[in-house]
Amino acid sequence: MEDNSFSLLLELNKRRGLTYELIHHTKKGDLVHLSTQENRIDIELLNLLIGTDYEIEHERMVLEAFDSIKRRLSNTVFLTSAIFGRVKSLFRLIILRILRRYDIRKECSDLLYILRNESYFYILKNGIEITRNKNNERGF
Repeated sequence: MEDNSFSLLLELNKRRGLTYELIHHTKKGDLVHLSTQENRIDIELLNLLIGTDYEIEHERMVLEAFDSIKRRLSNTVFLTSAIFGRVKSLFRLIILRILRRYDIRKECSDLLYILRNESYFYILKNGIEITRNKNNERGF
């Protein structure tokens, strides 16, 4: 199976500023080769396909991922702090612990992973910005 793709080579120069070059390549098996003219991706067509719906699709995907990550963060933060919280939350934590479905050390480790991972950080940052902007538009 052949996989056609491209890379973007960026060069920063004080005198010339930013220059770039598209490097079209084809992956065949485990080997990568420069693409022939016929196998190159049509960048103009790709831009047209992205079109005006890009911002809408980007926002939808970020918010979908943001909700998932936010739920994981909330569960980790609130369940680990349940010891200092309400009795009901503490009871739930004890039951989950007995059933071995909740491990505070694992949850804290997962939390650190989420905060250190650049992709998760990007989603959290953008999700918060999008949510804040939507709330500002609604007057909240």
